[in-house]
Amino acid sequence: MPLHTLRLLPIIVFLSAIVACSKQHEQVEINQTECFRSGDLVLRRGFGAESRVVVERSRSSYSHIGILLYDSLAAEWEVIHAVPGESAQGEPEYLKCEPLCAFFSPERASAGAWMRIDCPDSVARRAALYCRRKAEEKVVFDNDYLLSDTTELYCCELVWRAYMQ
Repeated sequence: MPLHTLRLLPIIVFLSAIVACSKQHEQVEINQTECFRSGDLVLRRGFGAESRVVVERSRSSYSHIGILLYDSLAAEWEVIHAVPGESAQGEPEYLKCEPLCAFFSPERASAGAWMRIDCPDSVARRAALYCRRKAEEKVVFDNDYLLSDTTELYCCELVWRAYMQ
């Protein structure tokens, strides 16, 4: 197996498992968010080579995952996620908090979905708040995809650690 595929293996395994264990809702409608709750997961398929590898190897339709949190001050849904390649040239790739419409922008997403973890609302909200804290701490993207290193996180690891805490 090529090295780049091995490095993406944790993402492939996690996306496969999360799709199998969650209530999945296809085709995100950004204007119809009344069903969302903080802690729900959003998935997208991108356009890059890494996205293609993850989709092919996981046999999933998606290659990236984030977690929803309702921002009551801005009165909008935001997505907290860890993603490489979306920072300005030379800038660190920190965890991101961005509006839902930016996460699913046509430049970044060719498809998308949302999923709900089967747990109480309070657990889901705590998971989302954990992700928000990690973004505020300016945790960087884990380009090595190492679960053993908690100082850097990749997308699946962020969501996994959020729900495990």
